Amino acid sequence: MQSLASVLGVLVLPAIVWTQFQAQDNRKKPQFFIVPPGIILPVVAYQRDCPLEFVRASILNHVDGGGIETFQIRNRGTRPIRAYTIATVTSVGSGASWDFRARKPAEWIMAGQMLPPSVETSIEIVPITDEIGHENKLDGPMKGITIFMVGRAEYDDGSAYSAEAEYKALQGFFEKQRIWPQ
Repeated sequence: MQSLASVLGVLVLPAIVWTQFQAQDNRKKPQFFIVPPGIILPVVAYQRDCPLEFVRASILNHVDGGGIETFQIRNRGTRPIRAYTIATVTSVGSGASWDFRARKPAEWIMAGQMLPPSVETSIEIVPITDEIGHENKLDGPMKGITIFMVGRAEYDDGSAYSAEAEYKALQGFFEKQRIWPQ
């Protein structure tokens, strides 16, 4: 009886492992579409003295619902940057922010360097089909604006560029406007 169980184990275990490997191998990257700028307009704030510039700013929605704001920035200055905060404000006054802080000098953002790596390598961007457009209400008038800005950039010597006051003022401005019904 024990030898029968051993034989079945030898035959069944590889089949289970192969099935799990195949399921893992067949997993697709999460599918997103780029929200048309006529629906939600991504806007990059002009920040003349800021050492970071946006190379890309996008609003992506998952085909099954939910969305993300994505961006890439470049150090357009001459000094290394060891930390930064990127912030977004929407036309309804909501906001979000992302912080980066280097743990060691090798992680500093050097002059001309672009970060973070493009999110598009870990997801699949799909075209907007009629079905996706209908399910996500991509027809009709513009629904909002998302403004991308650098909230703070800290140099290697500890000095910093800060637009935190402007971020809070912008957020307060849109909260007072209440363009959208609550």
